[in-house]
Amino acid sequence: MIHTCSVCGESFSLKQLQEAKTNGGFIVCKYCGEPTAVEESSRTRTASGYELLAQGEFARASNQFRRAIDDAKHHKKTPSADTYIGMALSEFHVQAIFSEENEDELPDLVCHSRNEMYLTESVEYITAKEIITKRGDLEAERKISYYANFVDGIKETYDKIESEKGKDFHYSVFIAYEDYSQDEGDEGFKVASTIRNNLPDRVVKNAFVPDIDDYRDKTEYEAAILYAIDHSNSMLVVADNSIDARLTDIYTRFYYKSIDNSAFAGENLGFVLYRGKIIVSLPDDSIAERVYKYDEKETYNDFVLTCNGVVVSEKKPTQKPTGQTAQKMGEATLEVQKKSWFRMAPSRKQIAFGSYPQSLVNSNVVTDRFEALIKPEFMGDNNGWTPMFFMKNGMAYTWYRDETIGGKKYRGVYFVKFRGVYSVQKTDVKPKDQRIHDYMPGKVYCFAFEDIIWDVENFSGNVATLVSSVGLDSRELNGKGLDNNWDASTLRFWLNTAFIKDAFGEDEKYLCYEGGDFDDDKVFLMDKESSLDKKYYTTMHPVFAGSDYFRCIGGMGDNRSANISSCWIRDCSCCDGNEAPVLSSLMGLSKMYVDCTSVAVVPKVYLKLN
Repeated sequence: MIHTCSVCGESFSLKQLQEAKTNGGFIVCKYCGEPTAVEESSRTRTASGYELLAQGEFARASNQFRRAIDDAKHHKKTPSADTYIGMALSEFHVQAIFSEENEDELPDLVCHSRNEMYLTESVEYITAKEIITKRGDLEAERKISYYANFVDGIKETYDKIESEKGKDFHYSVFIAYEDYSQDEGDEGFKVASTIRNNLPDRVVKNAFVPDIDDYRDKTEYEAAILYAIDHSNSMLVVADNSIDARLTDIYTRFYYKSIDNSAFAGENLGFVLYRGKIIVSLPDDSIAERVYKYDEKETYNDFVLTCNGVVVSEKKPTQKPTGQTAQKMGEATLEVQKKSWFRMAPSRKQIAFGSYPQSLVNSNVVTDRFEALIKPEFMGDNNGWTPMFFMKNGMAYTWYRDETIGGKKYRGVYFVKFRGVYSVQKTDVKPKDQRIHDYMPGKVYCFAFEDIIWDVENFSGNVATLVSSVGLDSRELNGKGLDNNWDASTLRFWLNTAFIKDAFGEDEKYLCYEGGDFDDDKVFLMDKESSLDKKYYTTMHPVFAGSDYFRCIGGMGDNRSANISSCWIRDCSCCDGNEAPVLSSLMGLSKMYVDCTSVAVVPKVYLKLN
């Protein structure tokens, strides 16, 4: 536990705490000169921030550090370097775990993601270094150098690994392990290695089991683990202790990042127990079903295979569905593989393929099930819900959760404030679209996963060009900055990660042919410069409708009607850097700021037919 000054946030040493207990119970901060009671020193905002940091609660930790800085400035004091460093670590998603036995030891740092920039380039770190340099504190300088060397070293090593293996490289499975029992040493590693060797041939050669002896230092070891987390199809955790919420929180937080609203990773996560008398205590039954005993090799072999356990970098499964059927479409014949995913829609020029939450559900059975679940907390735990939208300070205010009820899949949406019109720029425009459509904060709304109906824009040879017949979601083109570069946009990333995961099963994904300007994109948008797309949206489908789900999460509609006002079109050569083209039901081709949250997403895919 860390103890800090209640005014500036400076950390106190163990020696200062011991002296204060014999000196009236107060510590006078040597930097700001203000006294802090010993019993209060562990409850200050900075101390609370570090406690949250140790638990991996980064958004809440950042909030505490930010308020500590404001408090210090309110008292006309310079905030401590510790507070600024804590803010930097929380924003870089670096867990800092302090020793319980020796509070003066440097913390154990764990990076939860590979950061895009260096810690030493962040404003908070630079500010902290300036404060330390001015006061000539060599010990504090050593401490923040340790933070920087570790975090920046992770980035450098990660980038080196990625340059050697490539961004498309994937491990079939990441087998993690924990060893709590001191009497058996590295037994967890031995069990993990045995599991790896028992896996099928096409999986075992691409399985990853980290061994610290293979790396020069902890930085290289942690970077290798991070790379494996980002480039693995499934994760098995070998554990010799209780499997509980703490363990699942650690590994779901590691394995599936919350970047851009990725779905909960429990379905790709399994646990293997290698001791007899172990307690399994989990709030999530779906994960509890994937806690396996060590002797059930075939069970977790099957788990690895069903969680995308394919040969590294192989984009097609080794076996393809067999059998074909045909459907007349105008003057031509569209041949498709006879598979459970393929469902012809009522119109001969439409295909039902994949599923996505769309219609509002009013069934008491469904709504009661979601209402009974513990809601996420605005400044606390997500309680099993997945964050969907975030405020500029990184705190979530909208969450979703998928549940299967009576054999059907539903999505619950819960928000505590209306969604802003823009996600990056400052604006006085008040959000109104959710209100207009009668969706209000503090209530759970449930939506059924339904067939996605695609219009067949064109088909040629063995490929059909499909465009969603409705606006499925409401997203900004770029939620990171006012930049209309499609390559680096958050919408492109979301379409090819979270959306494709939610919309398509494993035997459907590989039928989406890579197309567009980027070889690995399977889902994209219509292109303003494409004559085929232009003909489609001006003649075949001049107006798109938005689903109930689209309107609930902030989609913009024409008053209470189902017609959306605009959907994104991919091509930015005609716009300034902060704008991108949209197709409007009222104005035809127009343009919007790239961080506009209420524009509809109308996905486009190329479907392999045989």
